[in-house]
Amino acid sequence: MAPRSYEHTSITFEVYPKIVLKNQKTSVRISPLFVRPLIENHRYKIVAAPMEYDTFDRSKRQTQYVTCINNSVTCEFTYETEQEYRLLLFSEDDDFKDTIGIFHIFCLEEDLFLRRPFKGDFHLHSYYSDGRNSPGFIAASCRKKGLDFMAITDHREYAPSVEAQQAFKDYDIDLKIFRGEEIHPPKTETHMIGFGAYESVKRYFADEERYIELINNKKASLADELRDLDCEMEKYEYASCLYCIEKVREDGGICTFAHPYWATGNRYNISTPLTEKILKSGCFDAYELFNGDNMDINTIQLALYHDLYKQYNIPLVSGTDAHGIIDNHYFGTFHTIVYAEDCEFHNIKQNIKELNSVVVKPQKDNPPLVFGNLRLIKFTMYLLREILPIHDEMCGMEGILMEHALRGGKKAQAALSMVKGQTSDFYKKVYGTK
Repeated sequence: MAPRSYEHTSITFEVYPKIVLKNQKTSVRISPLFVRPLIENHRYKIVAAPMEYDTFDRSKRQTQYVTCINNSVTCEFTYETEQEYRLLLFSEDDDFKDTIGIFHIFCLEEDLFLRRPFKGDFHLHSYYSDGRNSPGFIAASCRKKGLDFMAITDHREYAPSVEAQQAFKDYDIDLKIFRGEEIHPPKTETHMIGFGAYESVKRYFADEERYIELINNKKASLADELRDLDCEMEKYEYASCLYCIEKVREDGGICTFAHPYWATGNRYNISTPLTEKILKSGCFDAYELFNGDNMDINTIQLALYHDLYKQYNIPLVSGTDAHGIIDNHYFGTFHTIVYAEDCEFHNIKQNIKELNSVVVKPQKDNPPLVFGNLRLIKFTMYLLREILPIHDEMCGMEGILMEHALRGGKKAQAALSMVKGQTSDFYKKVYGTK
């Protein structure tokens, strides 16, 4: 079967709003932008065609006859089901046989309508650990790729994430730069990402012997909970993870479980019994479903998620784990979309915990793959096709200026405040809240 093709009307026409609230009569305005204009004072017919829940009787679809005024037509329909709809535009004088345009809009229930999509990368490395680029340059590069938020998460280093923030402290930008670190406690192989905490967890490991003693005591206190793990090292690892998670949360952040099937030392990073114990217990705030470009480990991590997620409600994030930005073909590809009220950290954190996030894996020459809750997947696929390409272009403008500001460009520094707010203004039009 040939792949489904979509008309590029999101680029060639202005259609606003594109996302509508369920059971609310909404006016949608359609205007040609980069194609032949409509005929002034001409009559047109617009039909609302549901993509999922339909009567299968075309005569019962909502239909409206409208007149073109100032190269625009406006229809008013009530959308009764959360799903994608197609608005079909016909001319009155051709017996309605051929469509002039097919326009895609999405109807949402109120809970999701009140949230916005924010793209982020939870796992990035600078030259302060084993990466190749500076924190500020990585932040600017993230914005150029269309991300709304990010954090540097260097191995055993928290200060680089602060440096990324400081690089742009004097500039008025929309990109949210959060703090982070990849956590490596003594005698613990499990990789953890501390994201958004206001202090480093590393301070708790300064005395290595004391830390090991503390975790062994914690392990002893968890004897009943750890009975399903046979290996003493696995029990120690689990206790160490719990301790670090607690400390990250105390410092206001979230702690994610990173790439358990990363192959190192002729084995996976940690054992499968421990990986399954961690995911089933829900001790971490989120599971890093994809990491880097190693398809072997990502495929296994995805399969395990699908085996467990319906029973254990596992929150998802993704990070590229990029160790360099230039000529890195997967930097900016894997990403997380969090549906939140805004891009402030407390709302990003809360909505990840509430399973309001999906992971996106772009594919070359094919539509991207999206993983998470089915409801969010449907909406995300729509956004990736109809909305986010324009969002990403706007982010790219800011990212280019951010990089030139780091190079000392005075005009770029001054221009940053001029492009601030582009994406939020765009979403106001998309959601009809302007």
